Amino acid sequence: MSHREHADSIGAYVLDALEPEERRAFEAHLRACPICRAEVDSLRAAAADLALAIPPALPSGRLRDRIAAIPTVARIESPPSPRPIPWLVRWPALAVAAALVVALGGLLASNIQMKSEMASMKQSMAMHQQVLTVLADPATKMTMLRGQEEMGRVTFVYNRQRNAGVLVISTMKTPPAGQAYQLWLLLPEPASAGMFKPQAEMHVVPVTGNIAMSKGIGITVEPEQGSPRPTSQPLLIATW
Repeated sequence: MSHREHADSIGAYVLDALEPEERRAFEAHLRACPICRAEVDSLRAAAADLALAIPPALPSGRLRDRIAAIPTVARIESPPSPRPIPWLVRWPALAVAAALVVALGGLLASNIQMKSEMASMKQSMAMHQQVLTVLADPATKMTMLRGQEEMGRVTFVYNRQRNAGVLVISTMKTPPAGQAYQLWLLLPEPASAGMFKPQAEMHVVPVTGNIAMSKGIGITVEPEQGSPRPTSQPLLIATW
């Protein structure tokens, strides 16, 4: 096999997706090829980053406490027929009612926040499922994006048969104010595959679009609202 053919197997080797015979052949090549050894080391580091970059799917402690604090609704017995309430005692009752309105307003605000946290947790769980589904498939591949070294370390984990992929951002330079990074799938015409801003910690960015037919992926800096087409050459790029 040629060096190029062996190089195409690096991602599958790191993900332990090679057949035994293919693995032995690749490891024999690896012993004599410093270029492939360096690439394997880089992708292994990216694979370790992936495990740390997936957001937790479990609810936060604050959300768990809030859910646990929700009172259970007791059965309400039918009240006896009301007796006339003297007007002198109506004012305290009105004060209690006003306090209940304030309390219910606070409870409503708390519930809105809880719903937002639960929606975020649901999104994290969907991300977990997407990543696990892609990683479990032997057809999944990994590739490092190359370009300007100071941009950081970015890896694309993808499966063209499933038309699925995620970008693993280990480190990446912050874009200028008012701008963001835009992903492009390399098709006959570059197609936008999402936008993102790097976070302080390692994280995963889902990639959308026609991954199955693409020949690579690139990243450019664009206005925050995005661009219909790239306005510059990719800062980072990977092809296959």
